[in-house]
Amino acid sequence: MTLAEVTRQDDGALRVERFGILELQTMDFHGSYRHAVQNLQDALRLHGDGFPAALRDNPDWAGEKIEGPNIANVFKRTFYQILMKFRVATHPECAGVVFAIPQAVWDSWQRHLGKPSLSQVGERSFELRGDQQLDSSNSWIVVFDVDSSSRTSPDRIVINAEIRTDGDTLATQAFKRAPDLALEHGTTPQELLASIRGRMVGLIPELG
Repeated sequence: MTLAEVTRQDDGALRVERFGILELQTMDFHGSYRHAVQNLQDALRLHGDGFPAALRDNPDWAGEKIEGPNIANVFKRTFYQILMKFRVATHPECAGVVFAIPQAVWDSWQRHLGKPSLSQVGERSFELRGDQQLDSSNSWIVVFDVDSSSRTSPDRIVINAEIRTDGDTLATQAFKRAPDLALEHGTTPQELLASIRGRMVGLIPELG
């Protein structure tokens, strides 16, 4: 969503002074929602006021043909555009950019960002700044979750963290820090080459 700030000038004229960007990213799932949506529409039509109880007794209606969360795809699909928007946020015409994601998505991002360290600056406020200062950055990652213990309907949304950062820091974490950690704690190039050799010996015995 693009939010526009409209101000009234001294002469009474209206003017758009600045804009802000808000993006809300939910979880992505393998498969299609089509069958689940059709099931829920049919159940609501057939059961009417008894729909909540019918759905409780048949939870598989809401999951037909939905295979599970596509965690890696959430990062791949959104990261580039977030870098673009955080760059836009550096211009004075932009009041700021907020990127809101569920706690589960933020948790899945950790390996893609090299498990970044956050500096706490408030009760729920943090900074992700890496080795550089954020200066006047107005880019935020807001991590939220659903309070399943809430007695209200729908369940209450709670903010777990408000993380100020910028595009340069995220790019460094994703494209330098994460690969370095992967090589440091995972499979080394030498181990990878040995694995490739081992597999190819079965195809080309002469390599042995």
